[in-house]
Amino acid sequence: MEGLQVLKDAVVGGISNILSFFATLLDYLNPYSNNFILKPIINLFNTLITYLNPFSENFILKPIIEFLTTLIDWLNPFSDNFILKIAFIPQSEEFELKKQELIDTFTQKFIFYDNIVDMFKQIKNLGSGSSAPPTFKITLPSKYGGGTYSIIDFSYFTDYRIYILNFQRCIMWFFFIKGIFRSLPKTTSLQG
Repeated sequence: MEGLQVLKDAVVGGISNILSFFATLLDYLNPYSNNFILKPIINLFNTLITYLNPFSENFILKPIIEFLTTLIDWLNPFSDNFILKIAFIPQSEEFELKKQELIDTFTQKFIFYDNIVDMFKQIKNLGSGSSAPPTFKITLPSKYGGGTYSIIDFSYFTDYRIYILNFQRCIMWFFFIKGIFRSLPKTTSLQG
């Protein structure tokens, strides 16, 4: 009986060794396993791909592209890093203080400057409808009954104000363009 037990143990041990061998072999052949035989080659290819991918942080030409981007930024006259702007326009705090001092001196010498700026802002905002429409009022002396009366109140036209202003603009543009087209032949002719 013992001989059979030894034989059985040997057969079971041999079969388990064969199964273990095939499990290890399948583990080395399974591409999803950590022990895959080609895993170092795949890691190498992944590393190479990250160096060749232009959208990767490890792109091999990234320093060259960054240098060219900086160079183009220096040569672009509309950039804040334009080389002539950096070289010839001062960017110190002292310059900003002198500039503000010059602006303050100008506004003190020419007091009407702020009034002109405000006038142009009001003219600009006329068509936006954001400002209140003008009202013309008259104050009568007490001899004639006293009180303040509205002569012309444009608040009745507030709903139509934008349309009226746009109609006026169209008429003005029409006559301006008409005058340009009339004078265009004289302007383009080669005769004096």
